[in-house]
Amino acid sequence: MKIPELLAPAGSLEMLNTAFNFGADAVYAGQPRYSLRVRNNDFGDLDVLANGINTAHQQGKKFYLVSNILPHGSKT
Repeated sequence: MKIPELLAPAGSLEMLNTAFNFGADAVYAGQPRYSLRVRNNDFGDLDVLANGINTAHQQGKKFYLVSNILPHGSKT
C-alpha cells in the first residue's frame, strides 16, 4: 500500500517553511506568469524559486512546480 503524501501550497519561502514545519511532505508552487493564483507568489524570481527547491530537497521533501496554462483567443 502506498503511504499518502501531505501536499501544501507555497507561494513564498515563508509559506514553504510553514508547510514543512506543520508536517507537509511536499509543497507546490508556480511562477506568476503560469499560475492561476498570482496574488501570493514570490517565486517569479528564479533565485527565490531555486532557493525554495533547494530548501525542500535539503529537508528530504519534494517541491512540485506547477504550470496552469489556458489558451486564449487566437491561440486556440
